[in-house]
Amino acid sequence: MADKEELGIRLKKLLVRLNLQEGKQLGTMVQIIQDLLFLSHTDHCVELFADQNVHVPLMLVLSAHLNSKVQQVGWSLLCRLMEICPTTLDSLTNPVEFIEVHKLILKVLSVYHNEAKMMMVGLRALALLLKSGEIVMQVLDVEEVDVFFLVLEAMRSFSDREEVQLQGCAALQPLLQTVSEDHLVEFVEKKDHEVVLNALSRFMDSENVVLRVLRVLVPLAAPASNVEILMSKSVKCYSLACQAMEMWLNSEAIQEAGCCLLRKLTSESYYNILVLNGVHKVAMKACVSYPENATVQIQALSCLSALVECVVQNEGLEREREEDEAEQEVVSTEAEEMLVWREACYTALQRHAEDATVQEVACWALNSLLLHCNTSGPVELEGRPPLHTLIMAAMLLHSSCVGVFQAATCTLHTLIQHNRRMRDLLLSLGIHFNIVDLMRKHASSSVVCESACKLLHTLFQGARASLDEGALVLGQILSALRTHNFVPEVQLDGLRASLVLLNPDRSLREHGHSVADPDTVGVSLRVLKNQCVLEGAHTVYLEALNRFISSKEIQECGLGVLSALADCSGAVDLMCQQGAIDTVLHTLQMFPQERDIHYWALSLLFHLISKKKLSRTMVPVLAFVLVSSVRQHKEDTVMLLKGFQAVWKLLDTCSSAAAWLQKEAFEKEIFQVLREKTGDQRRDPLQGMSCLCLCKMVADPEIMYLLLERACEDGDVDMAECLIKLGADVNKKTKSDSLIYQLCDRGAPLALLELLVSAGVHEQQLRGALSVCIRRGEDTVVTLLLRRLGLDRTNSALCLGSFRLGQMKATWLSALLSECRTQSPTSDKNSKGQRLARQILSLQRRKEFSGVSRLQSDVSTFGYLTDEESDDSHISLDESLVFMFDGLESDGSDGPSHGLLPFNDSPEEGRKPAWRNHSRCRRANSEGCHRETDASIPLYRRFNSHNTRGQGFVESSTPGAVPPDIDKDPIRLLDLSGNELSNLSCLMDVSSLKRQIENLLRLDLSKNSLSEFPSVLCQSLRSLTRLDLQGNQLQSLPGELLRLPALSALNVSHNCIGPLLLLDPSVCSPSLRQLNLSFNQITVFPFQLGQATRRLEELSLEGNQISELSLPLCLAELRVLDVSKNQVKMVSDNFLTECVKMETFTASVNQISSLSHLPSKITTIKLSMNNFTSVPEIIMNLPSLRSVDMRKNSISVLLGPASWVSVNLRELMFSHNHISTLDLSGPVYKWARLEKLHLSSNKLTEIPPQIGMLEDLTSLDVSQNEGLRSFPDEMGKLAHLWDLPLDGLQLQLDLKHIGSKTKDIIRFLQQRLKKAVPYYRMKLIVVGSPCSGKSSLIRQLMRLKRSQWRSDQHTIGVRNWAVRNKEKRNMQLNVWELSGAEECSGFHPHFMSSRALYLVLYDLKKGPSEIDTIKHWLFNIKAVAGQSPVIVIGTHADVCEEHHIQECVLKLREELLSQTGFPVIKENLMLCACEESESINKLRKAIYRELIEFKIQGQPVMGQLIPDCYVELERRVLQERSHVPADFPVLRHSRLLEIIQETQLQLEEGELPHAIHFLSEAGVLLHFDDPVLQLKDLYFIDPQWLCDVISQTLTLKSPDQWDSTRGVVQRSTVEKFLDKSPCFPKNHLTQYFKLLEKFQIALPFGDDQLLIPSRLSDHRPVFELPHCENSEVIVRLYEMPYFPMGYWSRQISRLLEVSAFLLYGREKALRPNRIYWSKGIYLSWSTEAYCLVEASSLEDNSASFIKITVPCSRKGHVLFGQVVDHIDSLLEEWFPGLLATDVHGTGETLLKKWALYSFSDGQNFQKMLLEDLLSKISADGLLVNPEDPSCTLPISQISPDLVLSDQLPSTMLDPEQLEMELSKEYLLGDGGFGSVYKAVYKNEEVAVKIFNKHASALYVHRLVRQELAVLGRLCHPSLVGLLAAGCNPHILVMELAPCGSLDSLFERENGSLSRKLQHRIALHVADGLRWRGCVQASGLCCQLVGC
Repeated sequence: MADKEELGIRLKKLLVRLNLQEGKQLGTMVQIIQDLLFLSHTDHCVELFADQNVHVPLMLVLSAHLNSKVQQVGWSLLCRLMEICPTTLDSLTNPVEFIEVHKLILKVLSVYHNEAKMMMVGLRALALLLKSGEIVMQVLDVEEVDVFFLVLEAMRSFSDREEVQLQGCAALQPLLQTVSEDHLVEFVEKKDHEVVLNALSRFMDSENVVLRVLRVLVPLAAPASNVEILMSKSVKCYSLACQAMEMWLNSEAIQEAGCCLLRKLTSESYYNILVLNGVHKVAMKACVSYPENATVQIQALSCLSALVECVVQNEGLEREREEDEAEQEVVSTEAEEMLVWREACYTALQRHAEDATVQEVACWALNSLLLHCNTSGPVELEGRPPLHTLIMAAMLLHSSCVGVFQAATCTLHTLIQHNRRMRDLLLSLGIHFNIVDLMRKHASSSVVCESACKLLHTLFQGARASLDEGALVLGQILSALRTHNFVPEVQLDGLRASLVLLNPDRSLREHGHSVADPDTVGVSLRVLKNQCVLEGAHTVYLEALNRFISSKEIQECGLGVLSALADCSGAVDLMCQQGAIDTVLHTLQMFPQERDIHYWALSLLFHLISKKKLSRTMVPVLAFVLVSSVRQHKEDTVMLLKGFQAVWKLLDTCSSAAAWLQKEAFEKEIFQVLREKTGDQRRDPLQGMSCLCLCKMVADPEIMYLLLERACEDGDVDMAECLIKLGADVNKKTKSDSLIYQLCDRGAPLALLELLVSAGVHEQQLRGALSVCIRRGEDTVVTLLLRRLGLDRTNSALCLGSFRLGQMKATWLSALLSECRTQSPTSDKNSKGQRLARQILSLQRRKEFSGVSRLQSDVSTFGYLTDEESDDSHISLDESLVFMFDGLESDGSDGPSHGLLPFNDSPEEGRKPAWRNHSRCRRANSEGCHRETDASIPLYRRFNSHNTRGQGFVESSTPGAVPPDIDKDPIRLLDLSGNELSNLSCLMDVSSLKRQIENLLRLDLSKNSLSEFPSVLCQSLRSLTRLDLQGNQLQSLPGELLRLPALSALNVSHNCIGPLLLLDPSVCSPSLRQLNLSFNQITVFPFQLGQATRRLEELSLEGNQISELSLPLCLAELRVLDVSKNQVKMVSDNFLTECVKMETFTASVNQISSLSHLPSKITTIKLSMNNFTSVPEIIMNLPSLRSVDMRKNSISVLLGPASWVSVNLRELMFSHNHISTLDLSGPVYKWARLEKLHLSSNKLTEIPPQIGMLEDLTSLDVSQNEGLRSFPDEMGKLAHLWDLPLDGLQLQLDLKHIGSKTKDIIRFLQQRLKKAVPYYRMKLIVVGSPCSGKSSLIRQLMRLKRSQWRSDQHTIGVRNWAVRNKEKRNMQLNVWELSGAEECSGFHPHFMSSRALYLVLYDLKKGPSEIDTIKHWLFNIKAVAGQSPVIVIGTHADVCEEHHIQECVLKLREELLSQTGFPVIKENLMLCACEESESINKLRKAIYRELIEFKIQGQPVMGQLIPDCYVELERRVLQERSHVPADFPVLRHSRLLEIIQETQLQLEEGELPHAIHFLSEAGVLLHFDDPVLQLKDLYFIDPQWLCDVISQTLTLKSPDQWDSTRGVVQRSTVEKFLDKSPCFPKNHLTQYFKLLEKFQIALPFGDDQLLIPSRLSDHRPVFELPHCENSEVIVRLYEMPYFPMGYWSRQISRLLEVSAFLLYGREKALRPNRIYWSKGIYLSWSTEAYCLVEASSLEDNSASFIKITVPCSRKGHVLFGQVVDHIDSLLEEWFPGLLATDVHGTGETLLKKWALYSFSDGQNFQKMLLEDLLSKISADGLLVNPEDPSCTLPISQISPDLVLSDQLPSTMLDPEQLEMELSKEYLLGDGGFGSVYKAVYKNEEVAVKIFNKHASALYVHRLVRQELAVLGRLCHPSLVGLLAAGCNPHILVMELAPCGSLDSLFERENGSLSRKLQHRIALHVADGLRWRGCVQASGLCCQLVGC
């Protein structure tokens, strides 16, 4: 303390002395100052000099004494004072005694510039003074002295003095930081910076100098021009800085200053220099070394951010230069370096979270790293927080900092690009909500809006926003776009973000994500778009497009956004009002070569054109722009597709567009596409769209045909070919006006004629053209036409039959016969037409066409196009459009059909799938492979059918379509039948013909006018094996033919041979095996054949006039003899004695009554339709007999097996005789091999049990035996039986439970046969109105004690009641109590059974009106179980007055007992259900009586014999109830099988469903065999539990959770209910909802909703039908006494389910607007397509009606047929009792169908039963007014379904095209309700099924519609297809299988089918089975393949 005081005293003395300056010596003054200087360095200097103002006298001294010693010491003291006394500098800023310190120091520096020590002190003082900003300004303001010069001169002069350099730099730093940029530039330009750099170089080892120099250089590097100098090679400032920083790494200040300098030097122009010199490494070292220094972090990371890209590029180049062995090390070094950089950024973000600048630069650095460094690993570092959280935290913490926001958003954008999963993570964190908030906060900042929009674009580019998110984000984006509407950057990024939000599917696809189902997200997206439109988004986007018309990016994004909004409701109209089309057209013209702009513009135009009311002036502009765009991008497939789609839309919208497009020559572009796209493309939308556009351009058939005619006139083969293949009808004109006729008449080029011929010209037209060519003598063309008509290279056949040419030139035949010997020139497959044909046909065959959805738009045409010029039927297409023909005709308001017609020979044929023609070709070819071995079919039938089928475009029938190896084969078959030839000169006039016909194997000359066969011709037919001469005028059998050496088959039937057949005795045929003399005039059997044809094996004399067979027939080789259809009465004993090899003897349709001798080898004998009264003994004695056909004789006794010798019998056909007994006594083993036993239409009353011994039986026909009531159980042994007709039988079998199929009946009988036991269990179902006493009555009946009463209330109660019968056997009654609540009515039918007794209760005390409440119960019992006994019980009789009881009895008798529609009521009782009484006892007796008497099909229900395995299964199921969980008492199918296996039940897998069904009917368990609902695997073995579950579900009442008007509840609501209620296990939710659907309680409705039918509104919503006049609608009524329970819920749910497919079928879904309520549904597509199904009532009629209303239009017809079919099928499936005949009533069905009609709109509707309407239909399909016969009404306007007008037009029968003869000759087969005949339809052989038997007209009509529904979907080459259908009469026209059925083919051909052909047949069969899923017939395929 003493020292301090002493120093203080000393200081005061010195100050006093200093103040007394006068008279002092300089030395003294110096000493004083030195003493003060000494004191300033003592320990207590700060305290000593505080507040002493030493600087004041010191300044006086310095100003007064300019002595260098004084100045040196004085300025040293002043420097010390400024260091220890901070107030000193502040005081010096003000003049001291008028002394200005800045001037004084400058003066000192100027005066003593040569003195080193003085300069060191002066510069130090200057540096300290310049710490004051005021002094800096004062120094710079001194004009007399340049401070920079003084400092720099000092530094130059004393460059070796470290202190001078140090203080000089210290002085320069504040000066340079203060001066302007111009001064800085001047400083460098004068090269003054070299002084500073020299100091740095010289004193690099001085930390202070280095620091000062770097700080000086920092401001110098600010101007860009200075940086250029500093970075020059001569200076290399960066190098010195890096050297200094590396040397002084431990100096934080130097690192900070160095980083600042390097950041200044980091200019884009010098990135490479800096990187190559390692600047980035130096900066990163500083950054890592001083993480707490914010400045270092800012500058270093900024430098790094700028250099990253260059670093990566240079390291890549460096790696390329490295050797292979060092490559891994370099890569590793790079990875480590990147890791260090990322760590530095992480550290900066974490440690400087509060520093906005650090956060900003760190984000930018990370952004650069992520952007340019390809790191495969994760971005995050272990142990560090996730990077995105740090960035988000920075953004939110510094929300007020625009720079941080911009950097953060940019980094997040890059982070998402680096890691796609980051997008979902950020969105889950709600970053988009933060961005929106910050956009609101900085709404005026364009930078924030730009950055935010850019990040939002990235976030949603690969994700889908929810509705709320999208609305929030888009709203803010729109706000930003409005606010910064003149900032292009904001506009661009805003548009990009809008595009990904409004068009998410595109961005998802671009990022490899799957696009969600449009049905699941489309609704929210549409809502979002609608909201945008409502907010005027389209206006904002259009303004951006119009404002920045020159910006390519804005135009591209803007068009994309508008395109996304275009499908929004009303958006297009608003866009068009604001000139969207003009904007788009302007943009397209501004950027004619920008691909993306054109992409979006064309997409937008696609929408705008479809909705816009185009003016006439706009159409040509659109056409020009669109065509220009297409041409500009013709090399881009995607753009071409877009352009073609827009063009197609223009064509679809405006009919005049085709003309303008044609002016632009658009068809050239179409052809160009089609020419280039020639490959086998499985999917090529561009081809499809090109074809569609071309079809639109030639949509008018008249125009297309005119184009074709013009092309033909010009000889343009290519154009004609394309038009033909696109659907031009070459058969449009007929007869002499036909195109082929005109061309032939004009002598057109042969190539054009070949094109038309191959295009499918009708045979009639070809024949007409043929006549012209014959007349003109055009032999070449004649040959061409004949080749097309008859040449079949595949089968080496020339079929010229039925042409009626009248002549046949040998030259024609010679040319045609030589066709197969030479290689036919292949057609030019590179031609335009051929390529197009292959392309389209390939697409059609692969079924790549899908239907197009039509959208209706109501367009006003005022001022625009008229209705006739505009098509209001638009098609919605996307980029992957493929197409097919729409078979539905348009209404009057619709335009032409959209789609391509597959080419064919007629418009009707064109509507059929293209594969059908090809399938026929394949079948024809395969037929030809085996016809050579078929001798039973006449030649004209075998080949003519194939020839007449060559009309469509079939590849195999075109030239060159056959492989060359087949072409080399000569003609083997020649068919000249039906040509009216009177001679055969055509085969003899040309010498070359003789050689050509030498190879003939078959020659068909049938149906000509030949009277003789030239003998000379026989010389050339040495190889002939088959000759057909039937249908000529031969008088005798030509003997020369018998001499042909190879002839094996000769057919001379249908000639005039007779009455005698005269043969030359010398003639003997060496090879004839088959001879057909049928249908001649022979009266005497030609016994001479025994000598002339000794090798004859088959002889047919059918249809002659032979009356007796007397003489022996000497044909030892004869195996088959047919003398049927003669007049034979007697067959002599020796007639067949010589025919020892006879196997088949056919003598049907004669008058034979006895036979005494037959050859012993006969295996087949057919004697049907003769006069036999018994089976001849000779037949029964045949040892080898296999088949006997004696149908339609008068046989009364069929002897048993004992009377038959043969043990090889396979078939016994004795139908239509008088056999009363089937005798199977004796040795039944003789019939053990019997396969067919037909005894229909006899008098059988029983089948003996021995039938079971005929185990090989496959067909047993005992139908139409009225006395037959049962089948013996032994029939269960017939395991192979598959054919068991039941027609006309009244069997006492419950076929409903057993099954009506043969296998079901046999299986049932098999089980009974094994062990049949009586079964004593059935249901007792108690029903009635609510509170009618059901529970009380059950308690009294069962005599339950009060303790046994159930306290809980069940909606459905299930109890067991044991009742003893007379034999004291317990009869178990399964008592079911069904609630009367209305909400339960939907599922009651599931528990009702025909195997039940019903008690129907009503409350007497409520009066007679209570009778009405049970009517619906009785009606439903009638509908579900019409034969079940019913007892009606009135309760509460004890509290009811007598007159009330009598009134109830009277009403019950009048309205129930005597009325139809109700079941037979067995008893009617009144009682009190609360106490035991006589009435209760009487009821018990009535129940017992009905149990005993109740029978089904004559068999008692109680005590019914059933297989014992059923009873054992029941026992095990009841046992299992105690083992299953109480909360889920259900067995799965696997467990049930285990039980069966454990018990060793003799129960097969196929029998199990019948056993389960039986037990379910008995009430033991519940099972729902419905695979669609996935409940088939579950067996509910406790019915009460399931009923309780359903009951608890019905208690779910939550009005807030569902729409009470629509009956819709959220699925989640039900799930929450299940969480609270233990009624159903949570792990079986799927089954629970399936049960709700099964019981019609809750039906699936959308994705997460359920439809509750019981919650639907009872009131019909208010809506108006578009039509009100009678003639405008079609109405159908279904009448029934009451609506069955659950009908409306099922009907509504079914129509809702199929509503999207009602109009166009499954191929093209189109969902209608739907309105529904509890008893009705309204579906509407447009004003011409809607349907209304609702409950209705009529005056004076208490019945219930279903009313169907549709418009009287084409689409209305389709809807009517669809809805009627659905209603009929629903009633047949669920309520069969309505359709059954009421045997206890009027004998009619309960259901009546009425058609409503009126002959004028002014009349009320009249109704007529459909049965009556069917009978009154005229041949013209009209209903005639009986009061005015001239007034008619088309049936199609009353009931279109009756006349099939709802079907496709292509399936409607054209009667004029059908040629059919209903004779036995053409009968193909008989069915249960019709016959099938062979006929000709449209010149093709077909099979016609005629419905004409055993059923009412209405039932037949229903059968036809059912078959149409099935056959209409059979579109497969291996399945017989439907060709047409007719209704008057009901017929179906189908493809013909000419060779019959497959099994008959195998029988006929036997072993002659090659193995290859067998495999082909098996392959096609398997293919058809696979397509149909018919696994039942798979065994046939296996048998075929294994044969």
